[in-house]
Amino acid sequence: MTSLFKDAENTMAYAKVGILGFAGAGKTRTATEIAIGLHKAIGSTRPVGFVDTETGSDFVLPIFTKHGIALKVSKTRAFKDLATAMKVGPTMFDIMMIDSVSHFWTDIVQSYKSKKNVNRLSFGDWGIIKPMWCDDFSTPFVVSPIHLIVCGRAGFEYDYFEGDEGKMELYKTGTKMKAEGEFGFEPSLVIEMERIKNPSATDVYRSAKTKDARTKAAKRIAEEREFVRRAIVLKDRSDIMDGSTFINPTYSDFAPHWGSINIGGEHRPLEAGDSKELFNIEGKPDWKLKRDRATIALEEIDAQITKVMPSSSANEKKARIALCEHVFGTSSKKAIEAMSHTQLEEALGRIKSIFTVPENTVENMAGGQVLEPPDDDVGEFNRPGEGVA
Repeated sequence: MTSLFKDAENTMAYAKVGILGFAGAGKTRTATEIAIGLHKAIGSTRPVGFVDTETGSDFVLPIFTKHGIALKVSKTRAFKDLATAMKVGPTMFDIMMIDSVSHFWTDIVQSYKSKKNVNRLSFGDWGIIKPMWCDDFSTPFVVSPIHLIVCGRAGFEYDYFEGDEGKMELYKTGTKMKAEGEFGFEPSLVIEMERIKNPSATDVYRSAKTKDARTKAAKRIAEEREFVRRAIVLKDRSDIMDGSTFINPTYSDFAPHWGSINIGGEHRPLEAGDSKELFNIEGKPDWKLKRDRATIALEEIDAQITKVMPSSSANEKKARIALCEHVFGTSSKKAIEAMSHTQLEEALGRIKSIFTVPENTVENMAGGQVLEPPDDDVGEFNRPGEGVA
């Protein structure tokens, strides 16, 4: 199995960014800043793709135009369109934005409910929806050779804690992206956006002692904008930027992360291959097939022996023991049942051959006179040791 392992190298060649925040937090603008910065950094001549569920592309188009970058837009909230975009995106763009992925998760769930005409989903229903999301979006998000920037609405995380009176109470413990539960683990850089009061402007106003100073401070607030957007790095897989914060962030603010991925290199985040050979056409795993074959062989062995020795007389019991010791090397039922399907199938063939020899009567077997099968038999039976796989 030496080929399974190779010398480690950085094969993550594309940025995979997740940006979450509540309405008005600056997600689309920050995604735009990153997309434009990446476009210039890699020297791209292609347009930037934008899968738009909130008409955000209309408002950032002037920014792209200012930088001389073409923008191609698909305005949709249908998950099937997102799945198509993930397939064709790498053939059309170097960089693609998705804003907001939360709407696509809502669509696939609601579409399934509508098609099935149900209001609530069962455990089995999630077993259908989640693999579709994984196959058509989250896995391509990681492996596709394209820079991807995904925005999503923020939602609160809750957990139960014991209150003052000993009762379990529900508390907000943080925020997360409103999407399929595992998606937050896929991006290599996760940024949370917040809309906050401009700290420098408000500090000037608070420190003003006179009416004139407050008037000047108020004018400054108007000029500098009372609110700003703050970015907090929730996750950086390079572990360089975790917890870093920026006001009105730009592409260069995240330079340490861009330096941690192998932009321009070969993109091999996952090696090709799967484990389909472990299952048969009906989806049964290999170990189950082997166990079934062993069970079938044991049943056929029992049927063959019972056909020749149907009674439970002392003579036939001795004959059974003699036959088992001759064929299996043991008369232990548990030891025989623990043998592999290969051993049991070979033993079945040998038993059939033994019973075709006229001299091998019950009396001879009971007396220890079991004869070898003909020369064209399957051969010497392997001794016990390999359990049923």
